[in-house]
Formats: sequence, structure tokens, C-alpha cells
Amino acid sequence: MFISQKGKEDENIKIISQQIEQNLLNKIVSYLAFINDKKILFETIWILINISYENEGETKIGNEKNNLKYILNFIVNSLNDKIMLYHILWLVRHLISKNLSNKLYFFQNNIFDLFQIISDKYEFDDEINNILIYVICNICRTTFFDGYDKEFKKVIPFLIKKINLVKEFKTINMILFLIYKFSDTKNINIIDELLRNNIHKKIIELYYNIKIIFHKDEEILQLKLYVLKIFGNITSGEDDNSYVLIKDGIIPFINYLLKENDDFIIKNSLWIIRNLMASLPGNLYIFFENNIINKIIEIGINIYEIISNNYKGNENLLNSFKHIIYIIYIILNDQVNEYFYKIIDYKSSICLMFLVFSLRIFENNLDIIQFIFECIHTIILVDDINQKYFNLMLSFGLESALDNLMNCENDKIIEEVKYFHNKIINNNYN
Repeated sequence: MFISQKGKEDENIKIISQQIEQNLLNKIVSYLAFINDKKILFETIWILINISYENEGETKIGNEKNNLKYILNFIVNSLNDKIMLYHILWLVRHLISKNLSNKLYFFQNNIFDLFQIISDKYEFDDEINNILIYVICNICRTTFFDGYDKEFKKVIPFLIKKINLVKEFKTINMILFLIYKFSDTKNINIIDELLRNNIHKKIIELYYNIKIIFHKDEEILQLKLYVLKIFGNITSGEDDNSYVLIKDGIIPFINYLLKENDDFIIKNSLWIIRNLMASLPGNLYIFFENNIINKIIEIGINIYEIISNNYKGNENLLNSFKHIIYIIYIILNDQVNEYFYKIIDYKSSICLMFLVFSLRIFENNLDIIQFIFECIHTIILVDDINQKYFNLMLSFGLESALDNLMNCENDKIIEEVKYFHNKIINNNYN
């Protein structure tokens, strides 16, 4: 054989991949179907692995559909030979690394069903499971979920089952990446399958134990952020998703997250809370009774003290503060007045100060400015107490914040600014 198992280290491998003739390559692949000698088969797979390291070789192997059929059949015929199976899966991993046509061929020919058979047979074999995860990752890296959700659902139980079994960072990182990609599809069937397989319970358990399993700070943070992004995506979807999470006990986990000191974690935790609250109208008592709102306001105070004099350049803190403003907005627009008064009267109306401050720091973000104006409208229209709260906002600098917005190019914002200026001038708060 003209390429050895060390061929991938040879500087000439790229030249070989580019210059090998298609007919010769097809002939080599055909050995997988027509040769029985194990040594020749093993060398054949290594030749193809080395050639497929380069994009040119990956494409050439897939140019002839019989080649992919031979490879797929060889996987089936190698189920009882772990070493051969491992290497043919390694080849598939390369063939679908970047080539969409190859990827689609294996996908449409039920490779996930085959993976399930392999997974059952080698349930506790780390090497086989790891290479399976690599192959699945390469298939799913391209987003073509529409119409194929039944196929993608087949790998979800396998991936979730491995979460608390895998101890290698690269592998668990890939699993969480895949689940993150699944959760980001907004496909109801995919999300339902994730929840049905208790993804939320599995990743919470992983989060609690992550420092026991892994010891490098950057690895721990990366895995934690994947967990939070998965929850963020799930809670961004259907309201029923949030009800499942609440029913299955996410609140203690939320409280645990709010004790973290990392800005990235706090930002993503607030995003999850904001999504949960928006999905649970009329159920805000859960967040008050479990002391979550108090903790959020305390976080807001800490952020305010850091950014009040210099709020430019710290995107994580600004985004965290933005989530806090949205949370205040959700509470103010809830129909239960009990929570309205709780949030407004908190610590001498800290929340009012947050709203006024946000008019300054988010002056270029028209969406959040509109939310803040809606909050202020809600506050000053409360019966008999509007003047008290409006005066408090004036003491926090509402008038100067409004002046800064007069240069805004958005007509709706300018109209709001003029409305509040008129109230100030005419001393008319009703």
C-alpha cells in the first residue's frame, strides 16, 4: 500500500489527496466490499483515513455514491470487530467533516439507527462511544433540522445518557455543544424529546459535580456556560417548557447560580430567570417566596456601583443589568398588584433608580428604552401614588436622562420624551 498508517504525518499527503485519480480511489474503496483479508482491509481503511484528512480527498471519496454505500455496509459488517469498527467510524468522521453531500448521504441512509445498534452493543466502551459522539457531532454541526426531526430525535437519548458517564473534557464538551445546538432549533419536537429524556435533570447534576470531575478553570467555565445556554434556549421556547422546569425543581438550582461570582454565569442566569418569569404569568410568587427577586436586586446594586461612573466597555455587566430591567418590566406588568408594590418599594425604590439610570446607559438601544418608558407609564398611573413615585424618579435624574434622549432619531422615543417633559413642566402627574 502506497500510504502507510503514518501517512497523515507525511508532508506529501495533501499532494496525494489532490492528485490521486478518481478511478483509482474508487477501486481502493471497493476493497471494503470485495476483499476478505483483514490486513488488506485495515490498510485500506488507513489509506482512506489519510486521504480524507484533506478536503479534496473527502470530496473525491464521496463523488462516487457506491463508495459511501460500501463504507456504510462495512460498518454493518464490522459490528463484531471493535478495532475495525473503530477505524471505519473514524473514516466516516472525516468524510462528513465539511462535505455536506457526504453528510446528507449518511443521514438519509439511517446512520442514526445503526449508531443505536452500535451504542447498545458497546454501551460501556469509552473508545467506541467517543468516536460515535465525534461522528454525531460532525453530522449535526450543519443545521438541516426541518423535516428530519424524527431522525435527530434518535440520538438524543444516547447523548443524554452519556452526560454523567463521560469523564473526558473534549467528549463532554462535544455532547453539551450538540445538545446546545438541538436546544437552539426552536423545534418543538426536538425540545420535547430533550425534556422527555430529562436533559434538565442531567445537566443540573453535572453542574453541581463539575468541579469534582474537572479541575481546569477554563474547562469548568466552558461546560457551565453550555449548561446555562441550554437552559436559556429551552426557556426561550414554549411556555410549557418553563412549567416542566419549575415542576421538576429548577428553583433551587437558580438560587445556586445566583451565588456564583463569574460575570458570564450571572448574565446567563439572569437570562434564564427572565425567560422563566415571562413564561409564567400570574406565578411570580415563586420568585419572591424563594428570595430570587431580592438576590437579583442585590446583584443589580452591585453592578450599579461598578458601572455608575463608567458603564462603557463592560458588556457582561451591561447585559446583566439589561436582564434585570426586563425582569422589573415583567413584574410591573403582572396583574397581581402585590408584586408591583414589592418591586417598586424595594429598598427605598432602588428599582426606580435602576430605570432612570438605564435611560442613560441604554440610550442607543431603542427596544429597552421603550420597555423602560412602559415601566414608567405603569408606575405613574397607579392610583393615588403616582406623584410620589414620579418625584422619586425626578430626584434620580429623570429630567436630565430625558434631555439626553432628545437627540434620538426614533420618532416614538421623541414623542415619549416630550410627553414626560410636559408632565414635569406642568406639574401634572395624572
